[in-house]
Amino acid sequence: MGKPFTLRYTHNDKRYIYDVNTNCILEVDDALFTLIDHVEMTPDSPAPVAGEKLRQVARDASLTEETVNKTLETIKDAYLRQGLFSDMHPKIMQFPFTKEDLQVILSSVMCRLILGITENCNLRCAYCKFSGTYQYSRTHSNKQMTEATALKAVRFMMDRCSYVINETNEPVSITFYGGEPFLNFPVIRSCVSFVNEHYPERRSRVLFALTSNLTTRREEILEYLVTNQIDLTVSLDGPQMIHDRYRVSANGAGSFSQVKKNLETLRRLDEKYYNEKVNFSIVVTPPYELEAIVDYLEHDDLIRDHTKFVSYADTSYTTFYDRFDMGAERKALGEQLDCLRDRFNHGIKSGSEMPASVLGSFASGSLRYVVQRTVGRMSSTLYPNGACVPGAHRTFVTPDGKLYLCERVGEELSIGDLDNGFDFEAIDQALQRYIAISKPCLDCWAVRFCGACFLAAVKGPELCKSAKNSYCEPQRRAILLALKQYSEVMESNPETVKRVFSQPDTISTVALARGSLEHHQRLATARNVTTAYGAA
Repeated sequence: MGKPFTLRYTHNDKRYIYDVNTNCILEVDDALFTLIDHVEMTPDSPAPVAGEKLRQVARDASLTEETVNKTLETIKDAYLRQGLFSDMHPKIMQFPFTKEDLQVILSSVMCRLILGITENCNLRCAYCKFSGTYQYSRTHSNKQMTEATALKAVRFMMDRCSYVINETNEPVSITFYGGEPFLNFPVIRSCVSFVNEHYPERRSRVLFALTSNLTTRREEILEYLVTNQIDLTVSLDGPQMIHDRYRVSANGAGSFSQVKKNLETLRRLDEKYYNEKVNFSIVVTPPYELEAIVDYLEHDDLIRDHTKFVSYADTSYTTFYDRFDMGAERKALGEQLDCLRDRFNHGIKSGSEMPASVLGSFASGSLRYVVQRTVGRMSSTLYPNGACVPGAHRTFVTPDGKLYLCERVGEELSIGDLDNGFDFEAIDQALQRYIAISKPCLDCWAVRFCGACFLAAVKGPELCKSAKNSYCEPQRRAILLALKQYSEVMESNPETVKRVFSQPDTISTVALARGSLEHHQRLATARNVTTAYGAA
């Protein structure tokens, strides 16, 4: 016997139950809300078992015997008809592909290559992972990727993306990463030319992208971006006062003015390119001033209508935050987010909120995952949270040609090198270690929303249980907040909710991986049939 695998929560004087097994969110009455945590379900009978503890809880809540019996009948009926209130938990966490599967998958499903073309930067942003304030991260250096290594990496990917190119409509991407990528501009130019010359039939399917501080003083670089339609994400943290607080040169000079000048130049060069290809990355740091950032981004016409990626400076293993009273800062941040969330919810209710709005970037949190969840019974086998298909989703290449899980994990957890290819044993070990430290997930109510990936568990050169556990509680708080937000806005304007959080039209890497395996098996079957026919 076990308790229903559910979460109770209240919001705006209403009572809700999130049922983990079905992924359903239910508004319930006082009696069901009071009793659900005290019934026990048994596989031998659909009727919930009501013990003495439940009876005592009912008496304390002044629930009559008739109300208790009616509630138990409601639970039984919901269990029989809809599978609600089951006590079933996932049995195991398991990656869906074997080492042998991965060898097939990674021969044709490399989706994104990230080239670490330089470890240097012309800025010295105080919160940067490479600033020297992060215990397990590298620091800025003069190390750069050579043209030979970069082109070798491009060939490596182009030899391993045939399924994506030939059997789907999905693009593949090559991203230039730093440091500041423009400090090694010749390599960017060489890679683009190499694809144009050697893979002309694939060029329309290859996206080139980079993130830049956009402080270059060379207009020919901006012209090159436009000519070659390179996706550009610009680091811009808000109005000048906030942006220049940390995003400074080695001599302490702010970078805001040069960024704005270059944005104006890009728009002048090609307004269509600017509107379609330029996005913004905003990193939020203390002292928190969210209203000022949102107000600026909503009103600056160079930024207002563009996609924005909002993140918070990493708090793990760093001395950056030592300068602040973080108790006071966290309190201020929570209050500011509450205000923005109220504004966002009002926009949803009134129908005025639009997809990809500035306000939504800050105030929607994990709401997207709640809206887009799949309602249905949970499998007894649990996928490892938000872990990617290593090598397929992203492959980070360092200047010396080593392969890593992604640029955010950094130079830990090597998965091979350009000379020898993917190290499938290392990939399997990383997956198995992640699974081994994730056993508590089997009993966590937030498991169907959790986006924890390898990054959540990384501590220096290892995947660490304590590191992952420290991620879990903030994640559960964020998901609970999203559940409450969902309950509020869906009651008021479900159509606007669905419009603002429409389902993505891209195929997940896991789906691509499964598709490639099925394709490989069909080809193998066809070859066997042909061979057998020929022999006959």
